[in-house]
Amino acid sequence: MVANYIVTSTIINLLGNTIVFYKFIYKQLDYISKKLPYIERKIINKEKYIEDVNRQIIRENDRKIDLIKKQKQINNLYDAIISKIDYPMIILQDCKLVYKNDSFSYTFDQEKMQHFDVERFFRNNFFYSKKIIDFKNIDESFAKIIINSFKKQTYELYMIKVDREKQTLKIFIFRDITHMNNMEKTIQFNEKSYKKLIEFMEDGVIITDQNHISYMNKKVYDIFDIDQKKYQISSIEDLSNYVINEDKEVFIKNIITDNFFDSEKMWMIKTFNNKTVKVIENFLDYENKNFKLVIFSDVTKNQNLIEDIEEREKIYRVLLETLPDGVIIVDKITKKYIYRNKCMINMFKKVGIEKINDIVKDYIKSGEFDVEKKVDLNEKQNASIIITDIEEQNIYIVVFKVMDKKHKIDDIKYKMQKIKKAEEFKTQFCMDIVNKIEKPVNDMLYNNKQMEKNIEAPIIENHISLVRQNLYRLKKVLENIHDIMSIENYRYNLNYTVFDIVELMKNIVDLSKAYANKKDLNIETYFSEEEILVYLDSIKMQKILLNILSNAIKFTNQGGNIKMSIEKKIDFIVISIKDNGIGIPKEKIDFVFENFEQVDKSLSRLAEGMGMGLYVSKKLSDIQGIYLNVDSEVNKGSEFKVLIRNTENSFLKNKYKKHIVVEPEFVDIQLSDIYSA
Repeated sequence: MVANYIVTSTIINLLGNTIVFYKFIYKQLDYISKKLPYIERKIINKEKYIEDVNRQIIRENDRKIDLIKKQKQINNLYDAIISKIDYPMIILQDCKLVYKNDSFSYTFDQEKMQHFDVERFFRNNFFYSKKIIDFKNIDESFAKIIINSFKKQTYELYMIKVDREKQTLKIFIFRDITHMNNMEKTIQFNEKSYKKLIEFMEDGVIITDQNHISYMNKKVYDIFDIDQKKYQISSIEDLSNYVINEDKEVFIKNIITDNFFDSEKMWMIKTFNNKTVKVIENFLDYENKNFKLVIFSDVTKNQNLIEDIEEREKIYRVLLETLPDGVIIVDKITKKYIYRNKCMINMFKKVGIEKINDIVKDYIKSGEFDVEKKVDLNEKQNASIIITDIEEQNIYIVVFKVMDKKHKIDDIKYKMQKIKKAEEFKTQFCMDIVNKIEKPVNDMLYNNKQMEKNIEAPIIENHISLVRQNLYRLKKVLENIHDIMSIENYRYNLNYTVFDIVELMKNIVDLSKAYANKKDLNIETYFSEEEILVYLDSIKMQKILLNILSNAIKFTNQGGNIKMSIEKKIDFIVISIKDNGIGIPKEKIDFVFENFEQVDKSLSRLAEGMGMGLYVSKKLSDIQGIYLNVDSEVNKGSEFKVLIRNTENSFLKNKYKKHIVVEPEFVDIQLSDIYSA
């Protein structure tokens, strides 16, 4: 019983446990069944993740393959670049030489690669090698330094770090910049030298970018008379304040306002200190910047010289026009006549231009210059011709001298001898008459003076004065006839002396003012220097000046002006007597120096004279080598110029100077033909 109970109890326990187990299994299966969709989803996600990872691995592999290819391409490019580099080059790996090109071997004479020691190479070839060796050990990817070799070469050393196939390479490239360095030093030296040179130049120089002045030398301050200690010029507008108002606008416009240009530009300005300044402006391109280079030249003296040259040119043209021989100036390039004097123009009319052209061409073709040659012009005349080749001016100067045929020369000589004898007789007769008349005239003048001293009655004094003036006129006529006869027959004497022409002119003006005042004439004077010495016959010079002044007073209307001046030029001393009187007609201006010539006979009462004054002045001028000319216009006035050669030198010292006294009576005689109402 007990045994059955135990068995039954055991079975019951076993069944109970089994039921519990199944319940547990059932619960677990129920839990699993509930979790199964989640697990399935998770498995699916894991599979997707694995697929994504696989794809990434594939892409990374592809990228790695691309990188390897690119690395190979880069390596190939490095190889290509290295092979193309002509500069000396070495490649180090762990401070050991792995490559050097032929240029390196040639430049540094390093043939054996296996024995190459980098540090020793730098020590043996370059200054400050320790600095270079230390520099090659750094880890920068790129560096550049300037090194100097013992052979006086300068190199630009490029050091490049390259990682290649898990190895680090350091590339050293040597670029020879010796020539460039020397050029830079030369440029720097030249720049300093040019600046010093510009400072010592006679011209002022400025460099400007429109208004602002970048550079200005000291000469600019001198030219414009600017006190550099007080005023600093920094702009063109500052500088324009020292230019006269008439030129200021043009000055600013040309430099500041105008655009930059390639061609040179030049103009003239006047400064406030009355200097004439030439301005030259040029375009300057420096370091890709636009500048203007402006040069100032003080041409005040040159301007005066140009005026003197122009005056001389006028004088020489007058001389050429008065020559009795024909003169032609031929342009060697164009073969054209660029000048012909009056005598040559008349010769063209008489002989024919074609005939003269052929003569000139034949002479030039012969090549024998400065040789006098005889040529036939026509059946009645022949001529001598001389041609001079002026090479520096590219011109020929042709001189023609017309001569009659030989069979007429003797006849002319005979006639000339007869004329000479007749003239000698006439001269002697006139001089005898003059001498015979002159004595009683002098006696009457003496008596006239005595009467004037002793008689006080006004009516008688007027008569005495009238007699004296007429005696002076007669005496002047006699002196003029005597001078003309003496000069024309070469019987004159010249009493040369050194005297001050300015002092002489002042004395003449002072003694002549009484005559000018009667017509309310104003006499103005101007002298370029206080003293101008000449070497002439002082009496004859007084006659020349008084004759011209007499004409100016006679033919200038009431209240007019007379200007008298003396200017000292380079070649000539120019005396000018200018009036605003009746003037001389153009058709008569060539005859004013002829004997017995008056411009207007109707004025004979106002200008009592025989027309000998200017003729005598011309003759007295000629014998002393003085040039006398006139420029005139009807109703505007006349200007007479007396040109005396400037011969002032050692013999015209003050110790030879003679004080000339102008006698009042002498002036009264020379001005006696001025009619006084």
